[in-house]
Amino acid sequence: MRGMVMLPAGIHAAIIEHTEQRKAWNIGDYWLDENNILQIRVSRTKTPASAWLVGIHETVESLLCMMTGVPFEQIDAFDVQWEEETRAGKHSEDDEPGDDSRAPYHVPHVVATLVERTVALIARVDWNQHEDEITALWNSTR
Repeated sequence: MRGMVMLPAGIHAAIIEHTEQRKAWNIGDYWLDENNILQIRVSRTKTPASAWLVGIHETVESLLCMMTGVPFEQIDAFDVQWEEETRAGKHSEDDEPGDDSRAPYHVPHVVATLVERTVALIARVDWNQHEDEITALWNSTR
């Protein structure tokens, strides 16, 4: 391992109502609190498996960002910029900011998506239904 990697002292994850997210367009969100605890919040979905899959994605993505030195502040700033671009018509409603190669967390996002898809396959969750549910929830705030 190169250099010192700051990892959280613990992880606290919760499923919450979508209206309680820090940013209205987020289905999953993460940050470090003042005690160095990684906080993960996932919007409640109609299908509980979808929320858990998003939680797995957010956990993998956030830890990979920490391990590779991607500051959460850069992620938040990019997401705000990307959402503004989406509202200006520069991205499709179905696009995700982490899929954009400009995203500072692009690689961790891609890996987290692979893990999420693999877990869905093993758990026999229909990926298209999962994506449709997440997209509908995401678009409900736009």
